[in-house]
Amino acid sequence: LLDVSNSMLFSSIGKLKAEYSAEMTFSLCFAMMQSGDAIGLGMFNDKLVTRIPPSLGKGAYYRIVRELSNSNNYGGNFDLLKVLQYVSTFLKERSLIIIVSDFIGLKENWNRYLNILSRKYDIIGIMVRDPRDIELPKGAGQFFVEDPYSGERLCIDSGQYAKKYAADNAKQIEFVRNSFEKAKLGFISLRTDQDFQEPLLRYFRKRLSLVR
Repeated sequence: LLDVSNSMLFSSIGKLKAEYSAEMTFSLCFAMMQSGDAIGLGMFNDKLVTRIPPSLGKGAYYRIVRELSNSNNYGGNFDLLKVLQYVSTFLKERSLIIIVSDFIGLKENWNRYLNILSRKYDIIGIMVRDPRDIELPKGAGQFFVEDPYSGERLCIDSGQYAKKYAADNAKQIEFVRNSFEKAKLGFISLRTDQDFQEPLLRYFRKRLSLVR
């Protein structure tokens, strides 16, 4: 499940979160296909934008590549809870669901439904954040910030709000992490200014060692 909502169309380093996430999703799908696993894709905002049911073979892989490359699939509002509720109506039990998102704009009680789904599915959350999703640049002065969903704009002084901004984001990131870990689900945190391959390999090696 790949988040393609408005907040994913942001970058402070030259690569959008959506681009970074699409490249990672491509890599994961390729590795799974090579391992002989069925692969599928759901790109979502406040609904499923694309739905490719899990299947074996290169046909599904090439469909996934086409959808990931289609710019018309990106943008929109965000509602992870609604999408998870819909996915559970057609996905077989014991499937592995990998949720790739910045987890910004979550609605209340989303984590309670995550607990419910954990009884049916194996779930891994992959959080993708831009550096500016974590902290404001030092000494940047005044600048405009805009809510990616409502369009509301504010002019802020980075020096005045930097500490609170960093603290609030750290708290929200930890809440998402704890929500997955309390449900005994996997969680990986990534930044777009860092390579995704090593953290993914480290996680899946650890995961493999636990099931052996």
